[in-house]
Amino acid sequence: MPETPHEKADSEAQHSDSFFTLKWEGDIDGTLLLLDQTLLPHQNVILDLKSPQQVLDAIVKLAVRGAPAIGVAGAYALCLATRDLKNSSDVRVRLKEVAPSVRNCRPTAVNLATMVDRMMDLLDSEAAASLEGQELRELLFSEASRIEREDQDYCQRIGLAGASVIPDGSTVITHCNAGALATAGSGTALSVVYQARAEGRRFQVLADETRPLLQGSRITAWELQRKNIPVEVICDSAAGSYFQRGLIDVVITGSDRIASNGDAANKIGTYSLS
Repeated sequence: MPETPHEKADSEAQHSDSFFTLKWEGDIDGTLLLLDQTLLPHQNVILDLKSPQQVLDAIVKLAVRGAPAIGVAGAYALCLATRDLKNSSDVRVRLKEVAPSVRNCRPTAVNLATMVDRMMDLLDSEAAASLEGQELRELLFSEASRIEREDQDYCQRIGLAGASVIPDGSTVITHCNAGALATAGSGTALSVVYQARAEGRRFQVLADETRPLLQGSRITAWELQRKNIPVEVICDSAAGSYFQRGLIDVVITGSDRIASNGDAANKIGTYSLS
């Protein structure tokens, strides 16, 4: 049976622009905190996860979603798997048992497999070969923390690189959610929006509702409102009429996959905006 994580209301997120997607709380024996995105926009509940199975369940039920965020969560899930283990051989056995189920619980999120493989490669590396149990756990925890920081840095760089595409007074349309709630940082595609706002430009965002799971209306609109960026939710099928009337200046979406020839695959409904 799925393990039930501890839940607590996020009072800060209820009443301000302060929110987070996921973060580690405490030292090496700490816990992973996740905002349960299945309950947005009506409830802001933080899941306090203490085991890899709880993280796996959260990924499967989409409590955490977005490939970058899932990759970070997967790395921390392996850290949780080593809690209370003192012997390095026990750490190795436990991780080799847990890693495949974490790696494969969300096949469409390429970051998950990449980050789990990265953690396991470190486990098998020369640097880890002679470490005692606690030292090995600390090495793995440092790597998971580095993965989180790298994602935050990538988000910032994307925002800085792309912010100039949004002119002052423009209308931007987006699909699904590629914002802060899909990453450990400010988002991939939506980081461009946040950076443009930080640079002083004023604009409006149209968020496609993004059926069937409504990531646009439930998630993108929620986070944009908390960043004080004007946002209007529209039906997926309404986007064409906005284009026909010349009301769209910029289209910004994420991408699940980009091939070497430039072909891209993303959430159902993205093609109609291209």
